[in-house]
Amino acid sequence: MFPIPTVKDLKETFISTYEAESGSTVPRVQVSWISIVATVYAACTALLYRAIKWASEQQVPQTADEGTLGYMAEVRGITRKAAATTTLQLAAKGTAGTVIPAGMLWNIGGKVYEQTEAVELVSTEEAALFAASAAKPGAQYNQTPGTQAEPSSPIAGLSETEVKSVLVQGFDEETLPEFRQRVTESFRKTPQGGSAADYVNWALECDGIIRAFAKRAGQNSVTVYPLVALSGKNRVPPKDKLDEVSAYVDDTSRRPLCVTANAAPCEELKCDVAFTGTTQIPENTRLAVEDALKTYFYAAYPRQFSDEFNATDVISVGGIWTILKDLGVHPKSVALCVGGTECTARTLQIGEIAAPGRVTWG
Repeated sequence: MFPIPTVKDLKETFISTYEAESGSTVPRVQVSWISIVATVYAACTALLYRAIKWASEQQVPQTADEGTLGYMAEVRGITRKAAATTTLQLAAKGTAGTVIPAGMLWNIGGKVYEQTEAVELVSTEEAALFAASAAKPGAQYNQTPGTQAEPSSPIAGLSETEVKSVLVQGFDEETLPEFRQRVTESFRKTPQGGSAADYVNWALECDGIIRAFAKRAGQNSVTVYPLVALSGKNRVPPKDKLDEVSAYVDDTSRRPLCVTANAAPCEELKCDVAFTGTTQIPENTRLAVEDALKTYFYAAYPRQFSDEFNATDVISVGGIWTILKDLGVHPKSVALCVGGTECTARTLQIGEIAAPGRVTWG
């Protein structure tokens, strides 16, 4: 993009042109009539430059504003993913005959959930199961089974309540950068009637899926490996989300005839690292190394296409040495074990992702 001249530059250009054409010298005084005319000209021209710059940015998805990006996505049949509300299954124990009314609010992990239907405890020993939905949509309302739930007001006969399972997983609204990336990829990779890029893009259209890989599993079958996060312990979708992705990519309105498609969980390969000659390294430096290793392993993903730029599909001892050099750490030796196998380098295949393992200091 060409640089936009400043108002000061435009004003000086106007005055210089006037002097060249008229053969006279203009006094550089703010109240002179030519200076006033030049100021007005420069201000208007600067606005025109900005308008031209904005209009040129609307031609491609990489620089289009949010509204124009939405129009581009609509033309290509792409919809921005909305936020989803978490629904939990709660298990309550207490005295038989105790009724928990519909609309009861529950405090779980510092967040509020509303019970959808009334439930009665029919047995003192057996827990009663019921659903409660989050007050707002978003991934932050997902809870871990076993988390204690507290009613907003005491219920006589109720002894304890906990999260049994997550019935519907909550997701945040798709961010603008994520949405822009999907629209951009749709321009780069035009649908080809069932290529790997098609299956990846179809998986990314499912709520909560932010990255996916695809490979041919057989002569007439394709397996998709979706992810719901790029780091952390919960990158692999739960079974219900995998089933949702399977149904979406296998829909006959998308995938080619005579081909079946399904979604499968990625295999997480634990990456253990062992150092020797590090007894003199202080604790804060060790923590910095471990954090850098986590970032390194979480950034490693299989290569979907052979011409990928800056691919991160190789995990190696050399990569770890680079991290150590940047942090000023110089151990005697470094050993890497990926998925239970010691190696100097490991290339991730589609269906595999790296996960931080144990770091041993010796």
